Amino acid sequence: MKLVIKENKKYICVFLICIVIMIYEALYDNNIIEIIKRALFEPGYIEFYFANTDTPVSPGTAHTFINLVINSVKYTPLAFDSLIVFGTRIFQLILPLFAVVSGIEFYKYFNTICKFKINSKKNYRKFILKKITINAAKIAFSIFMAYCLYLLVSYCISDFSYNSKTTRDFLLDIIGEEFYGEHIVLYYFIEGAIRFLFMPFIYSCLTQTSVLYFQNIKQVIATPIIYYYLLATIGYGLNMLDHPISIYINPSAIMANGTYANINSILLILFNLVLPLTLSIILIYWRTKNVEI
Repeated sequence: MKLVIKENKKYICVFLICIVIMIYEALYDNNIIEIIKRALFEPGYIEFYFANTDTPVSPGTAHTFINLVINSVKYTPLAFDSLIVFGTRIFQLILPLFAVVSGIEFYKYFNTICKFKINSKKNYRKFILKKITINAAKIAFSIFMAYCLYLLVSYCISDFSYNSKTTRDFLLDIIGEEFYGEHIVLYYFIEGAIRFLFMPFIYSCLTQTSVLYFQNIKQVIATPIIYYYLLATIGYGLNMLDHPISIYINPSAIMANGTYANINSILLILFNLVLPLTLSIILIYWRTKNVEI
């Protein structure tokens, strides 16, 4: 067990970082972070909170920091859809950073141990593809498991009567307009799989592929960041010109969990999932062509 944890500690860290970010963002959006900050740094605030709060306080409740946090979370109207949207929206900005983790890992492996292991392999291309796929799957699984845990926690603490009256457009042109309202939890699980499993997997593959072409680790780190933000910038620029293709080439659109009118979900998936994955495969095949072990 210790060996497994040691070998995967970076992915465990990614999991923990992701869940902390989601919880923090949700608490911040519901003003609970502000309450916690005041309780920590303003003398007498805890007593003031319990004396002046409009929320119910059970008789005999000790006026402690822990009880303040529990009370503020328990009696804040938490809508399930708002928890998911606002708890995960920052990932539209930081997705490439998680892909960098797998890129650095593969860079170290490729330039050290790989040179010795490759001699015992008959198929160089298959060996590289397998390693890239496994690394990408680990990082993607870590992020997705954090999202699933957050989804479960959100489901447990939400009051569904507070859910907003708005709906989402992404995927509904495929699975039906009524699906969101009738199966909101399942909708966010499916959507979350695209945002937090497939997107990290593909960007991790792209980042690791760059290791085959770049000798400098700074170039490897820059690859997903430049690719992601360059397309996002182009997308925003085209959006200012009201060009209909703007949303499809902007990868942050699929990560933002926004509401987009008349969106073609298949095109959005093709541009943001299939295109970078295809690019990675082509680059791997090209670089591993005619390589002799």
